[in-house]
Amino acid sequence: MRARIAVVGVGNLGARHLQSLARLQGGLIVDVVDPSQAARDRGVDLLAEIGGLKRGHVNAVASLERLSGTPDLAIVATNSVERSRVIGALVEAGTPKMILEKVLFTRLQEYDAAASLFAKFGTQVWVNCGRRFAPRMNDLLAMAGSKPLNYRVDGAGWGLACNVIHHLDEFAFLAGCDEIALSGDKLDSGTIPSKRPGYIEFTGTLSGRTASGSNFSASCVAGDFTGRRVTIEAEDLELKISQSDQTLTVSDAQGVRTVPFPMPLQSEITAQHVADILDGRQPALPDYSTAARLHRPMLNVFLSHLRRCTGNSALDECPIT
Repeated sequence: MRARIAVVGVGNLGARHLQSLARLQGGLIVDVVDPSQAARDRGVDLLAEIGGLKRGHVNAVASLERLSGTPDLAIVATNSVERSRVIGALVEAGTPKMILEKVLFTRLQEYDAAASLFAKFGTQVWVNCGRRFAPRMNDLLAMAGSKPLNYRVDGAGWGLACNVIHHLDEFAFLAGCDEIALSGDKLDSGTIPSKRPGYIEFTGTLSGRTASGSNFSASCVAGDFTGRRVTIEAEDLELKISQSDQTLTVSDAQGVRTVPFPMPLQSEITAQHVADILDGRQPALPDYSTAARLHRPMLNVFLSHLRRCTGNSALDECPIT
């Protein structure tokens, strides 16, 4: 029996999820779902460029209503405003398992609504925040994970609103705590346009602290993308991760050394997540409850900041994706 996988939303990231499915050996029925004909065509073309599916076939449709069967697994890579509706339709149709892209939702109430929906239908859900499962993350945990730490990420043009959740998840993993008191006091006033029409971005600094004394800081300045630099300090240890170079520089009592720190591309790793889920194993991703515990305070801070910037205290949506 072939597994049926729906990739819903095939923009830049969704297309990479789709492309990764070419790595799977088992027979698949893959449904590519996107209202944009151009996006569907591009996704199918990217899959074909690397040889297509090993076994199976691909259907490209404009909406969930056009699916000819219920997915065994859905990868939801839509923009955040659309995600709640898409998830509801998939759950109601009987989809038992999902991988969701982040930022999950733009309204706080949608997090509780989704949790209730998943509990009601017994849906298993994971969120695509994978930094804590990078190949050498256990090395970082062994070096820095047993003591209070300072975690900083900074750079220009890297998308604070849409990408900081990855770093919050990594920080929570290393600090051993996902209850983080966040502050937006050092965010810059106002917003800048997101790369995606209809969405916004923030610049400045988002900061946070755990009850055990670990500190978090994420800074982004406006301008052209310069990459992200992560620095982790714990007692006499300093770790620097270069995402662009995929290196880790360790400074400790033994001196300074730089070692490889691979961070696989989305097109390289989605297939393993899918294989794990279809085989009944836990994928190397946080489950919905874990991810939502970090999303909620982040969105709450951004929403409060947006209310201050706009003067609209009744605002209940923060359009980040």
